[in-house]
Amino acid sequence: MIADVVFDDQHADLDAVEAQVARILSLDIDGKPFDAIDDEVIADLRADNPGLRPVLFSSPYEAAVWAVLSQRTQMRQAAVIRERLDEQHGTAIKVDGVDYRRSITPERLLDLRSVQGMPASKVPWLHDLARAALDGMLDAGRLRALDPAEAIEELKRIEGIGEFSADLILIRGAGAPDMFPGNEPRLHSAMTA
Repeated sequence: MIADVVFDDQHADLDAVEAQVARILSLDIDGKPFDAIDDEVIADLRADNPGLRPVLFSSPYEAAVWAVLSQRTQMRQAAVIRERLDEQHGTAIKVDGVDYRRSITPERLLDLRSVQGMPASKVPWLHDLARAALDGMLDAGRLRALDPAEAIEELKRIEGIGEFSADLILIRGAGAPDMFPGNEPRLHSAMTA
């Protein structure tokens, strides 16, 4: 796989950038044990999707923001709110002459008093997860180093984060390997079918 990665080379740690990109693309985990599983259903899935790896959120913080925005909200509406947050409060970056907005930082998230289209009751949740991010609680490496049950319990201490959201943050945000989402009823139904 070849990818172009754009980063601020004056302030970025190249090793950290490389590690983050590898984590986002699930290339930091050896896939050979999965390839070795001798199961007919899994073999069919591998044959239908050769080399498939889950693509993760850019960070556990991003997963946590999405978890709060999407709770009890239609996905399309949550995506519009997320896009609006980034457009209005994200930092502008230019790539090949095109302006993009990067995601809202935890510092800026703390300053928000309301978010258009989002219930006011979620603003304190966003503030709490911003503080958790600033305190290092949402660091991918740190979360992956914890026992998964301990990480889930720690994440649930963030206001607005329950079992489902904690699973999302740990699995799709931090990229915790060998962890199955225990609180995803649609996934369980699909697997049963």
